[in-house]
Parts: sequence; C-alpha cells; structure tokens
Amino acid sequence: MEFEILLVDDDSMICMVHRLLLQNAGIDSKPVSKGNGLQALRHLDKESRNPNKRFLIFLDINMPVMDGWKFLDELQQREYKDRVEIVMVTSSVNMMDRNKAESYPQIIDYVEKPLELESIKRWIKDPSILPYFS
Repeated sequence: MEFEILLVDDDSMICMVHRLLLQNAGIDSKPVSKGNGLQALRHLDKESRNPNKRFLIFLDINMPVMDGWKFLDELQQREYKDRVEIVMVTSSVNMMDRNKAESYPQIIDYVEKPLELESIKRWIKDPSILPYFS
C-alpha cells in the first residue's frame, strides 16, 4: 500500500508550518501542498489511478476557486473516496461547520488552525492513520 499526505490550504505560510510539524512528528513522506480544492481534486484524480494508494488530507474550509465544502461534495462522486481520510484544519469556530463536517464519512477529525503536535500524536495512534507516519 502507498500513502500520500496532502495539505490543502490557500495560505502558503500555514502549509509551511503544517509541513514542518508533520515532518517533526515523523512523517513518512513529504506532504504535497495544493492551494484550493480544485487543485487537490485534479491531483487526486491523477494519483488515484493507482488502486493501492491512500490519501490523508489536511483540508481548509475557506479557499478561493473551490472551498473545502465543495471539495468534499465533489469527492463523494469519486470512486476512490474510500481511500481518503480527511482532517479539517480551519480557522472556523462555527459549530455549524463542525456539525456539517461530521456528515462526511472521510472526515476523521476537525481542528482549529494551526495544527498542534498534540493532535498529530493522537492521530499517530489511530490504526488508519499510522501508516502515513514512520
């Protein structure tokens, strides 16, 4: 099985900080950054041709071109959706957003920006997430 991590956020500084945190936590490969949901979907459409590849996505909600919600709606139409786990990483503290996130089966967690080492350590213990980390 192959594993890939994507950081989907329009803020390049946040992507850099998250990349460093993930690498310090013992990430197995270098995360791929995409600036919006459309770029991420195009990447997944291409990379998912390998049926042995799984994806862990750290997804922002508010982005230009295609936001996180539209990305999630589009993902539901893809055959590879069951090979994707998502952590919503957002500045939104709106309880409606948190509740909406729970309606998508790919979402394993919802955290406020920025990522914190404690959250990463918690995910490393999750058997579905562990293979993404060394």
